[in-house]
Amino acid sequence: MYSSPLLYHAESSFYSQRARLGFEEKRVPYRKKLVNIQLGEQVEPWFIRLNPHGEVPIVQHNKRLIIDSEAILNYLDQITPQAPSLTPDPSTDDGAKVKHFKSLLKSVEIEYITFGTMLHPEIETIKKRFFNPAQVRAKFDQPQKVMQNYAAKLPDLRGMYEGKIARTQALVNKILDLKYCMNCLQRCDEVLTEIEEELSKVKGQGSPEEGPWLCSENFTIADIYLATLLHRIAFLGLGQRFFTGGKRPNLEAYYERVQKRRSFHRACSYSGSLFWMWVYPNMVYRLKRSFPSIVGMGVVGLAIFAAFKYSDKLKMIKF
Repeated sequence: MYSSPLLYHAESSFYSQRARLGFEEKRVPYRKKLVNIQLGEQVEPWFIRLNPHGEVPIVQHNKRLIIDSEAILNYLDQITPQAPSLTPDPSTDDGAKVKHFKSLLKSVEIEYITFGTMLHPEIETIKKRFFNPAQVRAKFDQPQKVMQNYAAKLPDLRGMYEGKIARTQALVNKILDLKYCMNCLQRCDEVLTEIEEELSKVKGQGSPEEGPWLCSENFTIADIYLATLLHRIAFLGLGQRFFTGGKRPNLEAYYERVQKRRSFHRACSYSGSLFWMWVYPNMVYRLKRSFPSIVGMGVVGLAIFAAFKYSDKLKMIKF
């Protein structure tokens, strides 16, 4: 019997947004399992056994485990050969452009821009920071303590946890380095300058569901990378620094257009909402821990129903 792919994801995760957008673009039916990265569910033993890196997204499908958002997007192309490819043949003109711009966008180190913006007040943003520097440090320090405890208690997972701890500490060291974070912002500027120039060559602006897009008439992996990058920049309050207010008019028009696209709305529209990024995942996580029985899952279901019913009253609190 056919089984739809299962996506382990987090609403706020940048790379989960890429994976969800890929599923929506390819119109592949899929199931979702929310992983609460705010409370450290990604370092719990059950998840480390799935992905020793302790990161989302992951896809399980037909006894296969696909880790990493780019691998997931490539897998979606494999299972939908009848649909336009997200990654066209690089021997074609469109494919060569997609390969170039995908590589260019991958050179933007979004982790250091995201957490560097939250940690260093020297990086100006038009939005009030949701996390203060102490909370950012705690976001990394607390999971490391948890992982150290798991490593001591679970010998079979010790090597995986030690690797994850080392990678996390290396990440934190770079985030604490203001110069490194500023260099990442500069690199982002350089990348967007080249993309702005490329978009200026695109003839005509179709509807949100039609081309042309960055590299071709079809929405490709390069567009997935660009759309999610612009979305994260806007979320961080860095839009005016990089592309809004006339800074880069072609990118601004591109982002306005992509936000109206059906796939983007379904995959990314809630990722700027405090309720869906923080309140809802924490509510579900705590309910699952408090009510692990079928009755408990019923409570979770009621929570989901209530969230949808009253989300319009909450006005999707954004920050």
